[in-house]
Amino acid sequence: MDGRDSARPADLGLTPEHWRRSLDEALAAGDPAGLRQALVALRAEIRSQSEELARRERAPGLDRLVEQARRLLATEPTEGERLEAELADERALWARFRERYRDTFVPADLQPFLDCCAAFLDRSSEGVQFDGFDKYAGRVDGATRLAVTLFRRSGEPAEGETPANFFARYEPRAGRLVVERCYRTSLPRGAGELVLDEQLRALVSEPAGLRALVFDNVQNRATYDAHVCRSGGDAALRDGVPWDASPLGRLGGRLLGRSGVTIDRAEPSLDGFGFLDLVLVVAPPR
Repeated sequence: MDGRDSARPADLGLTPEHWRRSLDEALAAGDPAGLRQALVALRAEIRSQSEELARRERAPGLDRLVEQARRLLATEPTEGERLEAELADERALWARFRERYRDTFVPADLQPFLDCCAAFLDRSSEGVQFDGFDKYAGRVDGATRLAVTLFRRSGEPAEGETPANFFARYEPRAGRLVVERCYRTSLPRGAGELVLDEQLRALVSEPAGLRALVFDNVQNRATYDAHVCRSGGDAALRDGVPWDASPLGRLGGRLLGRSGVTIDRAEPSLDGFGFLDLVLVVAPPR
């Protein structure tokens, strides 16, 4: 049994009861990989059903009128109403079990980093590791790829200690790799570069497609001061600053250099609040 009813239209997918049972079983078994797999599959079905609803809304006017007439006259729900109801149930399941996943498999001090994040993290013994720290990592694949890596001190963390947190996303169509967060906090010096290198390799399968490396909302003071000057409380960009004139610029050069990519120039930008984005434009292939 795969959760399908032979009388159901194919575009209705699996039943909410099937998804609820699968999610409950994975959670009860303490299986983060199984629960994550079920949640990812459920999210894919939700997207598919949302697209089907949108297609029906774009249907010819006569078809839409027929649907509305059936809703008014029929005693049983129409196919469209069943799809809408199941989609609502499945969205509620996805949201509830996403929270239960995090409450079960992610330590409480890491959960605030995931409030607005679609990634499902679990304990990882692969890749970059640091003595005395536990690693939690997760990825999201799609039109935009996301990698999240968090480190917390093993055992009971010190009060007020902020876990190391690294977020990067890659937009394959634009060729933009964006470092959203890079805070090594208590990790040893040089740890940030190792983690970002691991994320770059995980996200970018074809380095030749890279067009830019972006450090979003730069917090590194030396990098900020290299590109921004202040006068009378106002911030302005400095002219003609080389890409390798700042710590983050040089870091970007080393990260991309390992993949055979070189930087052509820096294109920093400053918003109205004084926040700096450092865009490192990749040199065209020779």
